[in-house]
Amino acid sequence: MANQFFSDKERSHIKVIAVEEINELIEKIVEICDTAPELRDEAKCFEEMARHFHTITGSAGIAGFADISAMSMEAEKEFKSNPDVPFNDKMPSMRSFSEKMSALLSEHEKKL
Repeated sequence: MANQFFSDKERSHIKVIAVEEINELIEKIVEICDTAPELRDEAKCFEEMARHFHTITGSAGIAGFADISAMSMEAEKEFKSNPDVPFNDKMPSMRSFSEKMSALLSEHEKKL
């Protein structure tokens, strides 16, 4: 998509910005996962985590990181599904998604 609208220089800049933003969002997701359950406001954390995954999906897509965008979309879908599963039980899976996205992002970053 970005190839149709931006010059090579602009696409390169978009990718650099996306890498920075996605790294920050992954860190925030991990922070939520690592917060002790008794210190966590579950409703607020649920909203923040869903928003972080949604933002990663869009930013990665615009930057041309289709693999990260698809993985984040899958994480968001899994996170929002199964409302009967307690919030805390979803944290290991969300941490795993974050670690995988971070590894993919590192590979994209090497190509910049």
